[in-house]
Amino acid sequence: MKRLLSVFLAVLGVSAFLVPPADARTPFVTPFMGWSSWSLESSTRAGYGTSWLNESHVRDAAAALAGKLKAAGYTYVNIDSGWNASLSWVFHTDVNGIPDPDPARFPAGIPALASSVHSLGLKLGLYAVTGLEKEVYDKNAPILGTSCHARDIAYRPLTPSNGWGGNWKVDFTNPCAQKYYDSIVARFASWGVDFVKVDGTTADNVADIRAWSAAIDHTRRPMWLTASAWPVPRSVGSALAPHANGVRVDTDVECYCETVSTWDSSVKARWADLPGWLGVFGPQYRPDLDSMPISNNTGSGIQDGISDVERQSVMTFWSMASSPLYAGETSTSSTRPPCRS
Repeated sequence: MKRLLSVFLAVLGVSAFLVPPADARTPFVTPFMGWSSWSLESSTRAGYGTSWLNESHVRDAAAALAGKLKAAGYTYVNIDSGWNASLSWVFHTDVNGIPDPDPARFPAGIPALASSVHSLGLKLGLYAVTGLEKEVYDKNAPILGTSCHARDIAYRPLTPSNGWGGNWKVDFTNPCAQKYYDSIVARFASWGVDFVKVDGTTADNVADIRAWSAAIDHTRRPMWLTASAWPVPRSVGSALAPHANGVRVDTDVECYCETVSTWDSSVKARWADLPGWLGVFGPQYRPDLDSMPISNNTGSGIQDGISDVERQSVMTFWSMASSPLYAGETSTSSTRPPCRS
């Protein structure tokens, strides 16, 4: 127990002095707290899965968050992967290569949804990925505010980039590359977005996160920026510190089964994996332990597959680590608010 306490004192205390000063990054006093859609999208239980993500369900989740958890500090409604993809999981962008909401999933659009979420005193988050979408490259989208097109900012020779190799690596020696990211984040800002999760971050994607961070800075709108993967490689933890507000240090917490998660699927692994990041984090750079599988095992929604003691362990560990606290269950499966850190 003494050793565990010393580990966390190092994470939360001494390590703060080892983090380089931030350059282009929104400062936040505390880690964000809220809800994420991915746990429900990952479930194989009937009625859930990737097709679950739509405007109506997000509005319901926001209403539940405002009614049950907002008083405890949970304010972020974070829409994960699929908001700009068809129900058959084909991603798309507008004429300038900027991700746009799928009209079947979000018929009223993101601005209307953001306005609704903000009216509840909450904040809205969106999902993005590292690298240049191949769909954007294929149509050679013109980059707003420049004479460049998408193929001008693709690294040569064409090189797969991000955790699953689905996008092309970006050539950041071309100033138009930063302009492209500026155009995406400016659009997000105009919609009222408050959070961006950039997924698929590999050791080759530090420049991507730096570009996203600079683009957020250019909008002058506060946005939490999370560098995500399964996990982000520890080798680039320090290099990301000046740019991201948080970084995923472990694989997905979800079990990709009928529950939200199970203890043995990956929840318990975090106790062994987080200490490997000692000396990296500080007040403006937080370890992201992924969503909290803490629904109550009652009601008609998805259950989390862990016991009361395990659930208490999750809340204690996430809080001791100063990790963001965000739930991933439905409103029907949770009747009491998670503890506040």
